[in-house]
Amino acid sequence: MSAMRVLVTGASGFIGQALVARLVSEGHSVIALNRSSARGNAGGSISYEERLAPTPEDLVDALRDTHPDLVIHAAAPGTRPADRTWQKLAEGCVQYVHQLFDGLASQPPKRFVLLGSWSEYAPPAGPEGTLISESHPLESGNLYGAHKAASYLIAQARAAQLGVEFVSARLFNIFGPGENCDRLVPYCVRQLRAGRPVDLTSGEQKRDFVFIDDAVDAILRLALRDPAPDAPVYNVCSGVGVSVKTLILTAAEAAGGDLDLLKFGALPQRGDEPMEIAGNPRRLANLTGWAPQTPISTGIKRLVSHTLSTGLQHD
Repeated sequence: MSAMRVLVTGASGFIGQALVARLVSEGHSVIALNRSSARGNAGGSISYEERLAPTPEDLVDALRDTHPDLVIHAAAPGTRPADRTWQKLAEGCVQYVHQLFDGLASQPPKRFVLLGSWSEYAPPAGPEGTLISESHPLESGNLYGAHKAASYLIAQARAAQLGVEFVSARLFNIFGPGENCDRLVPYCVRQLRAGRPVDLTSGEQKRDFVFIDDAVDAILRLALRDPAPDAPVYNVCSGVGVSVKTLILTAAEAAGGDLDLLKFGALPQRGDEPMEIAGNPRRLANLTGWAPQTPISTGIKRLVSHTLSTGLQHD
C-alpha cells in the first residue's frame, strides 16, 4: 500500500511506540490514540498527531474527523497481573472495542488490524512440543484469555458490520527495548545490578519469544498488504519454545550479574500457566514470507543494553 493515514491505539505502549516509529519512518501519517499524553514517541513530526481518550466513553469524541485508512488496535489491558480483574478486562477488551467501532462507524477505515495474544488459545492438548495453530480452540477457562478471545470475536463482528477488512496478528511473547520496567528481564537486570537476590519460579516453562523489531515487521506485513490477508488471524511466533530459565541466564550474563543471586524455584508456578506454549508460524510465512530474524541471544543483549543505558530506577 502507498502512504496511508493510520490510527494506532495504545500508541504509547511497548508495541505501540515501536509501530508508530516505524510507520512514521516509512512515510505514513499516524494518529496516536492514548489514554494520557505520550512521552517521547514521534512528537514533533508533521506526520504525527495525538488524540487522547482517558476512558472508553471518550473514544467517539477523540476519533471525530480522524478518517483513518487503517486502524491498528494495540491498546490492551491486563499486561500486569494486578490489572486482570474482570472489571478492567471487560472495560479494555469488550467496552473499548465496541466504543472504538462506534467512533469509526461514520468514517470506516479500509482495514482493521487487531493485535491479539497467544492467551486467546485454550491450553495445548497434544503431546509435548505440539505447536498451536490458528485453528486451535479459544480460551474459555482462564479469565484473562477468555476476555482476549472475546475482544477478537467482537472486533471481527463489528468490522463485518461496517464492511471493513479485518485481520488479527496473534502475538506470542514479544520482548525487546521499550518493555515496561516491571517485566521479567528488566526486573532481573535491576535486581542483579543492585546485588539483590532474584526470586523466580523454576523457569522450566517454555515460551515462544519474538524480538520487537521482528514483531513490528510481521504486523505491518499484514496491515499494509495489498490485497487483504485471506484469513482472519495469523500467529506471530517463531515455532520454537525456549525455557524462561534460558532467557534469564542469557540476560544475567549480558548484564554481568552474579548468577548465584538467581533463586530458581523460590516462587511457585502460577496455577493457570501452561508449562509449554509455542505457535505454528506456517500460515504467516506462507502468506508473507515472514520469519523472525533476530536470535534470542542478540535480542536479549539489546534489551539488557537498553535497560542499562536508560537507568535502573523503578518508575
